[in-house]
Amino acid sequence: MRFAWHPDAIDPYEVANTVDSVSNVVRPVRTDGAFQTVVGNNGAISTIPCKTSVGSYFTLTVLMKNTSSADHTRRTDIERFMRTYFPATVRTLACR
Repeated sequence: MRFAWHPDAIDPYEVANTVDSVSNVVRPVRTDGAFQTVVGNNGAISTIPCKTSVGSYFTLTVLMKNTSSADHTRRTDIERFMRTYFPATVRTLACR
């Protein structure tokens, strides 16, 4: 799990598809929802405007270790986790 704050908006799909990305999300697909999220075979990236003392945007990257990049069977579970965990995490940040 990686938490990041940054001054500018990002597109999680572009981040996931960047060759030198630290995300390493395999075969990302955008999802619908209240925040920008991509889900892949081995993880997900979500981001939302969240102004705090450390930045204006908050991004959470979740990567599963020891998974095959070709295995797509966990995508539904990963998406379900992000739909629950990400909003709960954002609520604890006291975004302005």
